[in-house]
Amino acid sequence: MKTKTYGTKSSASSSTRPQELTDVEITEGLARVPGWQVDERVLTRQFIFEDYYETLSFVNAAAWIAHREAHVPEITFNGKTCNIRYSTRMVGLSQLDFICAAKTNALLSDYVSERSLRPVVTTAATSPFTARTL
Repeated sequence: MKTKTYGTKSSASSSTRPQELTDVEITEGLARVPGWQVDERVLTRQFIFEDYYETLSFVNAAAWIAHREAHVPEITFNGKTCNIRYSTRMVGLSQLDFICAAKTNALLSDYVSERSLRPVVTTAATSPFTARTL
């Protein structure tokens, strides 16, 4: 029989069942993941993007992070918005939720850095009235 492990080998909780965090640990964790908040023992954040394609790209990247950490967040998206909710089944909030939130935030900082490097151009394929980023 195969045993279930939680998180990747880099995760602090890779071989044991995650433990519920105390209120003090949650407060400390929130200080390390800007933009996130706790609502009824669930770690949540809303992300806003310029268009559907950027939103969907981010959703796929966030899903890959969760997959690599053997975690299953609630991810909802619509157009330009993505909402992610992390919690650990049967315990509430665990260290794994904060690990995934930090890695998700890192995605966003990578996205912003890459976005600022892209040139603004107009082409015959775009509207003559708007500039688009590549």
